[in-house]
Amino acid sequence: MNSFSAPRIIPLAALLLSACGIEPSQEIVGHHALFLSSVDCTESSDTGYTSGKSFAITVVQVDGKKVERETANAYYVMATAAAADGVTLRIVSGFRTNAQQTYLYNCYQNAWQGAGYCASCNNCNLAAKPGYSNHQSGHALDLNTSDSGVCDWLTQNGATYGFERTVPSEKWHWEWWGGGPGGGPCQGEPCDEIAGQGGIVEETGNCFHAYGDPTYWRKVEAEGHGQSLLWTNALQNASPSNWAKWELNFSESGVYRLEYFATPAYAVFNHTRYDVAHNAQTTTLKVDQSQAQSGWNILGEYYFAGDGTESLKVFDNTDQLIADDQHIVVDALRLTRIDSLPIDAGLPPVDSSPPIDAGGPEYLDAGGYWVPPVQPASGCSISNDANIGRGWAFLLFACFGIWVRRSTV
Repeated sequence: MNSFSAPRIIPLAALLLSACGIEPSQEIVGHHALFLSSVDCTESSDTGYTSGKSFAITVVQVDGKKVERETANAYYVMATAAAADGVTLRIVSGFRTNAQQTYLYNCYQNAWQGAGYCASCNNCNLAAKPGYSNHQSGHALDLNTSDSGVCDWLTQNGATYGFERTVPSEKWHWEWWGGGPGGGPCQGEPCDEIAGQGGIVEETGNCFHAYGDPTYWRKVEAEGHGQSLLWTNALQNASPSNWAKWELNFSESGVYRLEYFATPAYAVFNHTRYDVAHNAQTTTLKVDQSQAQSGWNILGEYYFAGDGTESLKVFDNTDQLIADDQHIVVDALRLTRIDSLPIDAGLPPVDSSPPIDAGGPEYLDAGGYWVPPVQPASGCSISNDANIGRGWAFLLFACFGIWVRRSTV
């Protein structure tokens, strides 16, 4: 069993007070020293459901609740960030088996209702039919939004970690279907390394994972790179039904060109979503596969840190109306190293004129070097940088006053 808990977090104010020669009180430290619940990374297999279709999933446990492994990693990273802000997240409900969903649905169906009164075995909560609850996918979590600060923090920061509130009437219901900075404690064994100059990641190798109903993952032999490929159909839905992930396990950090292999007969959908997790951020692309050439097609050029958390994901869902048979091809990836700076030269420069389909802006400083983008604040509460500056000034002024007073005593 692998268990993880967050260390105590001491606020910056306490450090400044200590620098002034003042020991912070236990009350100040205790307010911010938030404890993250343990995560059990022991894996087990279960049967998940999306839109009534069953498929195999891998689950671990967080707060004693079963959660799909990748979702658990994303949640842990988010919960750690929330704890640093003084907010404690907790999972109230995670993955549900078909038997558990059947029980809740029967409770909902058999609730006794009177004038302003309801009684049932699930507190009269709504419940989807067995096989149709997103909790059965392992990607949906009910969180402790009734606790102080939790709902506001999630509203402002959840999307940064790939979590979205998908049920308007349920502020506690949050789902993860990819995205976020990556990382987390339940990574399993690393897959095959990508050499320093790049390489090919096949959809038949141990770095590739297909999720969702296997019925809708069609395998084609004698076509595609390496004489095999997968395809699925796009669908209009808020959440993915089928999606896939290529782990990108780089042996060296650097700037790499990322390409996917397409076979035109199976590359049809014109709004295919890809998420590129690179250097602790995620770039989302919408790619017109119908314009792909037979062979390699560029998705962009990215700086990869080689920290073992980077990946490419592809999803089958869209919010657009779509025609029938909008195939999405899923095949090999090719990574090509395009920088040659020594390891101690800092972050390498990138081409300031990326290909037209490079998938979003490159982030360059005045010298042409890659820098991470600044994420804008959003949600129901926004920090005030001016107030932060005034807070620093106040603390420094207080330290100076204490020093003068002690010097004159």
